[in-house]
Amino acid sequence: MMKDGYTTEPFTGVDVMTKQYLLDTRMIITGSLDPEHLLEGLHNLINQKWPIMGSRVASLPQGQFEFRIPTVFDEDCPSVLFEAYDIPEHIALSDCFTRLPDFDSMKFKTDNDLLAFEWDMWIKPGAQEKMIRRIPQSKLAKQCSAKKYGPIRTLFKQLVDNNSPLLTVLVYRFPNSNETVVRIILPHCIFDASNIGALFRAWSDSVNGRLDNVPTVLTFSQAPESIRKIDKADITKRGPPAPPTGYRYADTFKIITILFMLVWRWLILPILRFKRPSMMLSSIIYVPDDILQGWRREAQANASANGKPADTFLSDNDLTISWILERAARKCTNVLDGKLSLGLAFNIRTQAPELAEKLGIDLQGPSRSKALANAKSIYPHNGIIALDGGTFSWQDIKTWPKWALAYKIRDEVTEMRKKENASKASQVMAGIQHNHVTPKMPMLLPMDPKSLYCLTTSWRQADPTSAIDFSAAVLPTPNPKTPPTQWAASIKPGKVSDLSITDEQSGNKPPLFMTIFSFVVRPGKGIFIGVACDGNLLKDGVFGRYIDLRKV
Repeated sequence: MMKDGYTTEPFTGVDVMTKQYLLDTRMIITGSLDPEHLLEGLHNLINQKWPIMGSRVASLPQGQFEFRIPTVFDEDCPSVLFEAYDIPEHIALSDCFTRLPDFDSMKFKTDNDLLAFEWDMWIKPGAQEKMIRRIPQSKLAKQCSAKKYGPIRTLFKQLVDNNSPLLTVLVYRFPNSNETVVRIILPHCIFDASNIGALFRAWSDSVNGRLDNVPTVLTFSQAPESIRKIDKADITKRGPPAPPTGYRYADTFKIITILFMLVWRWLILPILRFKRPSMMLSSIIYVPDDILQGWRREAQANASANGKPADTFLSDNDLTISWILERAARKCTNVLDGKLSLGLAFNIRTQAPELAEKLGIDLQGPSRSKALANAKSIYPHNGIIALDGGTFSWQDIKTWPKWALAYKIRDEVTEMRKKENASKASQVMAGIQHNHVTPKMPMLLPMDPKSLYCLTTSWRQADPTSAIDFSAAVLPTPNPKTPPTQWAASIKPGKVSDLSITDEQSGNKPPLFMTIFSFVVRPGKGIFIGVACDGNLLKDGVFGRYIDLRKV
């Protein structure tokens, strides 16, 4: 059974790399959970929260329709797939959680095809538009999106491939960290046309035993009296309501509103901005598994010199981050000065009530962001802050061997995850928010915030409340005439613009920063390192394109 006092940290990403086009929502739960209890909660959700009458949770231009989840679990054609895994002791939560979902299901014949596909996604301008054009070519997307279907008048199950469940729940338990990862995966036609957030909230409450706390979905007993008087057999035979006919004046108002928002965003706001945004460079580095394991063996062989046992755990993230830092210090010693702050990112919305109390922030205040107003939600959107390590210096990085730096990073990460260090968050909130504005990457990958590290040499303190508002970072569309290795990372006025733009009056230089994250390609195949940095930070002509360390 689950332990008392656990917390849940949801992370959401769309797996655009698979042809099935899945929504992959993941939750980190502090505590070792019983998979049988989770499965029981899932059964309760489907049987109690989605009654036989169906639940009206979606709306299309053609009108509303009913979305029904079958209450029967068919072994040959399951509506729900539930699997649990016990992860070996030597695999860390951070390493497993950064893997892309269903990577092995990608339809590539050779590794070269995969690398070419990665290159096309990360580097080339217009990659996102290319992905959008590719996805509708799949069989599933055609079934869900074709105009001939009009308002969906049948169960979604009939639109999905026969062997595809409506809902997939995967549970990963980590004995060495006493944490559990729960993944909820849904196909395109379900999350694309329904208020799937209600499903996630209901499922979370079913696990917690709070089945009556979800106002968005009602049980049959909670339905209006007029509905409860209808015979259930009659309800079962009924189809969805007919689409409305005739002209609707509300549509005109919506169109005018959308046009006004477009004009304001793309015409008026650029005119009002008088400051130029800073430029960023981006690259992706492929580290084969043999090189990665060589780094690990080197670190373990020298562990005793650093006062560490030879079997001390080092994650792939620790090794790759230390390699990037060593390279940065070696290439750009003339501009890297001052203290280095290593930030471990996590979900601000789930931690917001605890952090807000320590930082003196009123979450419910009228002047606060809309995101923070719902900070106590079970299913929040992502926002990122960091805890401040602040014990590194660039001189340390220059003199320490790479293996010593990797152990130092591991110690800092362990220390920063302690809740008592939350009071330090205000020192780097603005810095990590700005540094997370990586060109195009967050929109293309389900990037795990726990794998993102932030390196900052200097910044000007911004208002903590505005810094928490993650919507302050706006990514413009890359200019086709601009070289593909440069993007403008713009910040909304009145938020944290001081962090990225030179103050012309005082002549202060903008801060130098680097954002690094890594994710496993396939077990035993290697790891990708994504690097986004200020254009003034790395000038060696290497960053800004794809790098294969086997050829360096």
